[in-house]
Amino acid sequence: MKIPSPALTYAFNQYFKAYVLYILGEFMNFTGLDITSSISIADTPISITQILLSLLIFVISVGILNFLIYLFQRLTIKVVSKTKTNIDDKLFSSMIKPFRYFSIVLSLLIAVSLVFPSILSFELYELTKGAITLHYVFIILIIIGIVYLINRILLTIVDWYKDELSPKTKIHFDSQMVPIIKKIISVFIYGSGLLIILDLLGIQIAPLLAGLGIGGLAVALALQDTLSNFFAGMYMIADKPIEKGDYISFDNYEGYVEEISWRNTKVRSWDNNLIVLPNSKLSNTTIVNYSKPKKPVIRIMRIGVSYDSDAEKVMKVLTQTTSSLLGKTEGGDEKIEPIVKFGDFKDSSIEFKIIYGVTEYTKRFSFEDKLKLEIFKAFKKNKIEIPYPVRTVYMRDTKKR
Repeated sequence: MKIPSPALTYAFNQYFKAYVLYILGEFMNFTGLDITSSISIADTPISITQILLSLLIFVISVGILNFLIYLFQRLTIKVVSKTKTNIDDKLFSSMIKPFRYFSIVLSLLIAVSLVFPSILSFELYELTKGAITLHYVFIILIIIGIVYLINRILLTIVDWYKDELSPKTKIHFDSQMVPIIKKIISVFIYGSGLLIILDLLGIQIAPLLAGLGIGGLAVALALQDTLSNFFAGMYMIADKPIEKGDYISFDNYEGYVEEISWRNTKVRSWDNNLIVLPNSKLSNTTIVNYSKPKKPVIRIMRIGVSYDSDAEKVMKVLTQTTSSLLGKTEGGDEKIEPIVKFGDFKDSSIEFKIIYGVTEYTKRFSFEDKLKLEIFKAFKKNKIEIPYPVRTVYMRDTKKR
């Protein structure tokens, strides 16, 4: 395609301005407005006609650029719909808002450049690096748009990885971890853009970074506990030793995990009390997670009977009683066959161990309550004695000495 010559471009601009001026003149004559009045900016007279002309050029430019964005959007939809992945759909969708922002900035730049070319060199204020003109303002606006575009692209990639790729890999993104990652990315991207703008304005970045380093150290020391809780929360969200809904026990507490935030973890106990524990303390505590790796839990119940009892008969009664309840009582896991073992010789009884499974740790209460009741009935029926604690004391006869 042949590129238009500078002379042809200049002629087109002059023709476009003349045509717009003609329309404005007709509008002014119709409304009776005075088009000769003017205002002054930086000793440069600016007429109302110029202002209206710039506004008209701005509106037309915004319309044309947004129409081009619409065509681009329609074209990309047709192209990306043929691909196997949806990452391209999400990326192009995330670019639409930044493109509309660029359309406004570029339209403003076009309007000012065509109507007020001398204003672009107007000095806003003086710095050691040199004068800051209106031209720098447009450069800063463009930098802001680029930073905004990069931030939206990166956040879209994070969301796509969490929804599409993470479930298929060993690295899983938790829904509570994603907002934190996105905030860190946004802070880094916008912070980098701010440093670029400050450097463009001639502001020394090195002393600022040094001051931020010293200030950051002071803040880190002041917020040591808060930061330790934050990083401990990040570790638990990423490594997932516990998750929301897990039944855990720690120290002298146990209950369901209700929430894991960046600062603390909330656990609901059986008596409906809410236990709030700082993440730093929880990460240094031994935790028993009854919901992992699998929900079925192996339990051991110890039963003591009299020394006069028939051990084989006791084992048979315990096995039959436990087996009969596993498939009928809530919480019992019939897939795990119960085992009865001869335990130990205690002071007042012979101890037997019943090994069985429950579907979930929290359902052990209802099952074990029923199991104990049925064992008690079976012992009564089979005349198996559960002894009281007995201690025999022999008194020495001191008179024989």
